[in-house]
Amino acid sequence: MRSYGGFLWPESGYVEAPDWDPQPACGRGLHGWLNGQGDYTCQSFTEIDGAKWLILEVDNFIDLVGKVKFQSCTVVHCGTRQTATNYLLQAGISGPIIGVTVSGGPNSRVSGGDGSTVSGGPNSRVSGGDGSTVSGGTGSVLILRDCNYSPKTATVGENGILPDTPYILKDGVFTRV
Repeated sequence: MRSYGGFLWPESGYVEAPDWDPQPACGRGLHGWLNGQGDYTCQSFTEIDGAKWLILEVDNFIDLVGKVKFQSCTVVHCGTRQTATNYLLQAGISGPIIGVTVSGGPNSRVSGGDGSTVSGGPNSRVSGGDGSTVSGGTGSVLILRDCNYSPKTATVGENGILPDTPYILKDGVFTRV
């Protein structure tokens, strides 16, 4: 598996950056999202069919705001977006995980990170980050964040927002998928 710059990642085991530089700047090291959360615009997974997602164990890292940089790591999981995000959920990671698919029943509070798919039952609070798809039952509040980090809200059953129907933000407006 090759990533940006042609770096060859193993599907499992230890890996080290051949060009490590501890300066807090992008490049010259390995990069990832801490706990699967951060800036998803720094990648191209949404354009690649069959992209592999890695879960890494990292001892030390440099925070680059939205992603982290590190000299070495151990690949502990290699799979699809769903298997990788499920791995994080099963490990007890909470918060806006990038690319996660989550759902909840009535009166639930469910959220996902950028590029996620989130659904809830009636009277739920359903939120997703930039590029996410959300749906909820009657009386649910849908919340989507756009690329400028501005939250937009809609209530199912008001202003034409239908129950159990997926929506995305398009030009700041809730739009049926």
